[in-house]
Amino acid sequence: MSHQLSDYDYSFPEELIAQSPLLERDASRMLVMSRASDPLTHTHFLHLAEFLHPNDLIIFNDTSVFPSRLFAKKPTGGKVEIFLLRELETHEWSVFLSPARGLKAGTQLKLFSRGQESELHLSITITSLKENDFRIRFDDNPIDPTFLQNYGEMPLPPYIRRERPNPEDQHRYQTIFAKNTGAVAAPTAGLHFSKEALSKLEYSGISTASVTLHVGAGTFLPVKTQNIEEHVMHQEYYEISKETLQKITECQSRRGKILAVGTTSLRALESWGLTKQTSGWTQLFIRPGFQFKIVDQLLTNFHQPKSTLLMLVSAFAGREKILSAYHEAIQKKYRLFSYGDCMLIL
Repeated sequence: MSHQLSDYDYSFPEELIAQSPLLERDASRMLVMSRASDPLTHTHFLHLAEFLHPNDLIIFNDTSVFPSRLFAKKPTGGKVEIFLLRELETHEWSVFLSPARGLKAGTQLKLFSRGQESELHLSITITSLKENDFRIRFDDNPIDPTFLQNYGEMPLPPYIRRERPNPEDQHRYQTIFAKNTGAVAAPTAGLHFSKEALSKLEYSGISTASVTLHVGAGTFLPVKTQNIEEHVMHQEYYEISKETLQKITECQSRRGKILAVGTTSLRALESWGLTKQTSGWTQLFIRPGFQFKIVDQLLTNFHQPKSTLLMLVSAFAGREKILSAYHEAIQKKYRLFSYGDCMLIL
């Protein structure tokens, strides 16, 4: 197995990065591969049920993305993006600030709306600029619950290159089963599911369940160490209900397979598999050599080169097989990344 960052690299044409969702959620193409054999199958997501069995269990991530991007003006007039990560017990927020140059702890910034091109009657104060620990506090704390819905922007990943989110991103960068607010990035494998797709699974007798893992912005942070063993994984909060645990037990007892929808669902399930803790913060870094305890099958999107997500799927199916499958997908012009096509690993 490889621990070198360069071994998780691949090239692709920039035009394959999906900049917008398809008109229909479930219209994506799906590349199907088996960990036990070599042939690849090219099909469409709506055929998912045909590759599964009635004894199987599909587990989604039901986290909900909140509009976590805000904008402010410095006293000098310069603009700052505030990327909210999570609210802390101190009523502060952990944030990314861009650009952070010239900012100081104690500086007050006035918020403004890019959509309305107007200053808001609300300001924030920077409380910490320590390395890896930027914090702010809303001066009218706590903020009105509707404030972010009205003035925050959906946190589209940086490779979706448009000046600001479109109105459709409010619901398309969100799964149809999202209910627990806390993510700053979508669990993108779940974006393919429509009511019709869920009905097909139900008709086929395939059970479903959910976990919650609040996807953090760290999912987009690059791995900077050449030896991936030295990389420190970001923390994400997860919860697994008693109902889901019961369904897992029932699935395993009938010798069904557990299909994780997305790397986030998989990380939550394998975190529980390692610790038996049904909730808490996980820093689990899954890379080749990891022994999977819970998940048998995985539905996932295509991931960026050198990313921890690519390392996770490489651990699941083998680095060489994954990179070979990616090469074929690129040749056949699959759409890549968050709004792109998907891959089913059996």
